[in-house]
Amino acid sequence: MAEAIDTDRFLGVQTMKMGHLDAWHGWDCGFAKAFPNSMDDQTAVIAENNTTEPLSDMLVFVDTWLSVPQCFNHSDLVAYLDDKYDITPSPNQMTTQNLRSGVDTYTPAGIDYYFPPRDSTVGMSTEEWEATNYTCAGMTEFFKWT
Repeated sequence: MAEAIDTDRFLGVQTMKMGHLDAWHGWDCGFAKAFPNSMDDQTAVIAENNTTEPLSDMLVFVDTWLSVPQCFNHSDLVAYLDDKYDITPSPNQMTTQNLRSGVDTYTPAGIDYYFPPRDSTVGMSTEEWEATNYTCAGMTEFFKWT
């Protein structure tokens, strides 16, 4: 019976992991559709005073597409991007390429934390996922980069 419970927990977590991977792998296509002008020159600094594609809108997009579904603390992700690419105080120095690269570095680290190898002592365990009912809403501790 205990083995069956362990297997059910493992399968529940693996199902969540696949959902997280799907969200991450599709985020950049959604980003390109939402911010097509920024895709034209990805090495240009994202101007906060850009009325059609400001950095603040991009960060809201990242929050909606990744932070919420991935169980990320959005403030931690923004702090990571700021530390790496100097987005505050103004003027911001981050480019679209930096934003995409930063998200693509932060996200797999978060996924590794939430879905570590089965016998790992680092990150969330299958029992912890079960206690959250396999949802972000039930979590008490979130991935932190720092």
